[in-house]
Amino acid sequence: MNDHSPPFARRLLAAKARLRARRPINETFCFTEAFEECALALKALDGRCLEDAAAEQALAVVRDTIDPAGLAVWDARGPGFAKAESLSPAAKIAFEKAIDQLLRYFGSPAGRAFVRAEVERIDDLA
Repeated sequence: MNDHSPPFARRLLAAKARLRARRPINETFCFTEAFEECALALKALDGRCLEDAAAEQALAVVRDTIDPAGLAVWDARGPGFAKAESLSPAAKIAFEKAIDQLLRYFGSPAGRAFVRAEVERIDDLA
């Protein structure tokens, strides 16, 4: 993916980069930043169907993971921080795997076709 990639693809790459940069001392902050990038990716996707069951399932995992609904404790640093702090190790792994799955999808022939269609749609809007 490059600078001409749609915003959702760039945001997922940015989320992956945030997670790759984490260390034990800053893990919660890195997940919080990844949540913010994923929220922007979801907003850019605007509910469009990816037409791939595995990618849709990965998208659901990302959506559910970043959703702060149901948090019993809020943090002054924001709901994303509280959500990141509350994730279990298994949930963190599932979130990372979901991002990887989405990036693999966007790199696949079907995903590239989806991206091409989105780029054309964006160009038509301009």
